[in-house]
Amino acid sequence: MSATKLQSETFALSLLDHWPRRERKYSILPKTKVDPIDYVERLAENMQIYPPEHFITGDSLYFEYNEQIIRDCMDSLRADKMNVLLFSKLYQDSCQQKEKWFGTPYSVNDLSESLIESWMHPEPRPELHLPAPNRFIATDIHIKEPDMELCCFPQVIKESSLMKLWYKKDTKFNVPKGYAFFRLASPLMNESPVSMVCLDLLLKILDYNLNEAAYDALTADLSYAIRGHQSGITIKVHGYNDKLPLLFETIVDQIAVFDCSIQLFEILKMQVQRLYNNFVIKPEKLCRELRLQLIEHLRWTPLNKLAVIKGITRETLLNFVLKFKCMLYIEGLVQGNFTCKEACAFGQLLQEKLGCNPLLPEMYPELRIMQLPEGQHTCTVQSFGEHNDNNTAVICYYQDKPGDNKTICMMDVFNEYLEEPCFNQLRTKEQLGYEIYNQTTNTSGIVGFVVFVGTQANKYSAAHVTERIDAFLSKYVSQLKQFPLKDFDKLKRSLIMQKRIDDNHMGEEVDRNWYEIANRTYLFDRLQKEVKCIEELSLQELLSYVHGVISDKKKLTVQVIGRGPWEVGVVIPGQLNGVINNDGSRKLSSVPPVTDLSSDIVDDLQKDKRTLKYVVPNMAAVQDSAFITDVTRFKNGLYIFPITKLLH
Repeated sequence: MSATKLQSETFALSLLDHWPRRERKYSILPKTKVDPIDYVERLAENMQIYPPEHFITGDSLYFEYNEQIIRDCMDSLRADKMNVLLFSKLYQDSCQQKEKWFGTPYSVNDLSESLIESWMHPEPRPELHLPAPNRFIATDIHIKEPDMELCCFPQVIKESSLMKLWYKKDTKFNVPKGYAFFRLASPLMNESPVSMVCLDLLLKILDYNLNEAAYDALTADLSYAIRGHQSGITIKVHGYNDKLPLLFETIVDQIAVFDCSIQLFEILKMQVQRLYNNFVIKPEKLCRELRLQLIEHLRWTPLNKLAVIKGITRETLLNFVLKFKCMLYIEGLVQGNFTCKEACAFGQLLQEKLGCNPLLPEMYPELRIMQLPEGQHTCTVQSFGEHNDNNTAVICYYQDKPGDNKTICMMDVFNEYLEEPCFNQLRTKEQLGYEIYNQTTNTSGIVGFVVFVGTQANKYSAAHVTERIDAFLSKYVSQLKQFPLKDFDKLKRSLIMQKRIDDNHMGEEVDRNWYEIANRTYLFDRLQKEVKCIEELSLQELLSYVHGVISDKKKLTVQVIGRGPWEVGVVIPGQLNGVINNDGSRKLSSVPPVTDLSSDIVDDLQKDKRTLKYVVPNMAAVQDSAFITDVTRFKNGLYIFPITKLLH
C-alpha cells in the first residue's frame, strides 16, 4: 500500500473516530413536512430511478454499502491526478487560446514534476485540522412540558414601556423546534434618506460579521434573518430550540458592540450603492416603488438613497447605530418547543445587551397613507435602462377607504374572480406582456386593488396597455352583474378552501401570528373571521362595493416606459423632489422648458441617474392636473388617512 493511500485512509478513519457521536445521530431528527405537490413530484422522480422499496427514502438514505467504490474514489484523490482551475483577470495576457463559444481566453499548462512531488509528500501543516465541535448542534431534542396554561393563540407574557413579548407553546406539530421573532422599532429609520442608507449599511455589515458563526448555525439546521424597514429592524431566528438562544445571543451581541473597519465599510458601501443602481434600472421594481412613494406620506426610494450615499462615512454610520440603540420599542414573539420562562429569557437578553431606553408611545413610527383625489391620475417616467432597453412596466392602482375585515374579504373575492380572466385575456389573448397579475393590496390598512403588466415599448405603448387594462376591468365588472349565483358560490368555496388549508409546518402558523403582531392588529383568528365574512357575502354586496372602487373614483396609473417606436411624448427633466443634498435636505429646482423626447434627452437620462424624467403625451398635458409631473407637489395637496388597522 502506498504512503499516500495509507495517509488518505487514516485521515478518513480519524474523521469518523473524532467526530462527536451526537453529530452522527443528527440525521435521525424528524424531517420537516413539505408541500404535497413537491412531495408527489419527488416521489414521481424517485419511481424512475429506485426499486419500489426505496421510492420514499431512496434519494435521502444510503441503502447499499460498496467498499470498493469508496476505495476507488479515495485512490483518485492524489496530487498527480489533480486538475487545477485558476480564474483571474491578472492572467488574461498570458492566455493565448480562446474557447469557441464565447471567445473566452484560456491556457493549458502542465504542473511541474517538482511541484507534484512536493504535494505528494507534504509536510504537516497545523492550519489543516479537524473542525472544532459545532456549538450550535442540538443535544436536547425532547418535547418540553408547558409551564403555564395553554392557549390556542399567542399570549402576552411580558409588557412594559420598553417591550411587549408574546408567547405560544406548540402543541400541534410536536417537534423540537422553535421560532423567535423580534422587531426593534425606532422613528430614526424613516427620518431621512441618510438614515435609510445607514440602515442598509448596518444590515450589510452585520451579515458580513455574522458569516463565520452563521455557517456553523446553518449546518446545525438553524437559520436567521435580519431585515430593515421604515419603522426599524426585525430579527428572526428559527430551528432546533435547544441552541436557538445561543444563535439569538450571537446576533444581539453583534448589534450591541457594532463596529467595522474603514476598509470594510468602503467595500460594502460600494456594494450597497450598486444594489441601488441595479434596483432603479429595473422598470418593474421602479414602478412598484414609485406607486408606494406616491401614496405613502413619507417614503425614501433607492433614487433618494443614491443621492446621499456618497457623503456617508463610517462615523456617520456609527453615530446612527448609537442613536438607534438609545431609544427603542421592542415587540417579540416566541413560539414552539419553549417554556414560558425560556421565552422570557429572549426578551431579557435583548434588553440587557442593548441597554436601550423606552420609546414614548407618541413616537412610535406609524406609516401614513395619502388619500388620492377622485378621478384618474397618471405618473409616467422614463426608464433608467440602457439605450436598447425596451421594457415597460404599468401599474393601475384603485384605492379604497380605510378598510376592515369585511372590505378586505370582498376585495379578495373580486381578485379571485378576476385572476384567471386577467391572465387569459391580457397575456394569452392580447399578449400584452409576459408578467401580468392582479392582486388585493393592504397598504397600512388602506385597501386597494392593483393590475400590473410588464410589456415592451417596441410592441405596445404604456398608454395602450393602460387602455386595455381599463377595458378589461370595465368588461368583467359589467359581467359581474349577470354572474350566476352557483358560480358565485363556487368562487366563494374556492377561496374558503384556500383559507382553511392546514399548515404544513409550524413556520406557517408563526408567520401568520407574526403578521398580526408586526402590524399591531393582534387579530390571531383572522382566517376564521374571513371565512365567516366570505360565507355571508352576497353577490349584490360585492357588486356594489366593486363598482364604488373600480369606477375611476380614485385611480392612480404609474408607468415606467422603455425605449421603442410606440413611446411618444415630451420629457420634463429635473422635477422629482428637487435636488437632495448630502445631509438629506431638499432644494427645490425650477421647472425647465418642456423638451421633445429626443436622443439628447435619452443620453442625459443615462448620465444623471438621480433624477426621474417625467413624460407626458404632449405639451398641453403639462398643465393638466391628471398628469403628475412632481411627486412632492402632487402629495402636498392631499389629505392623509388616519392610522388604520384592519380589524373587525
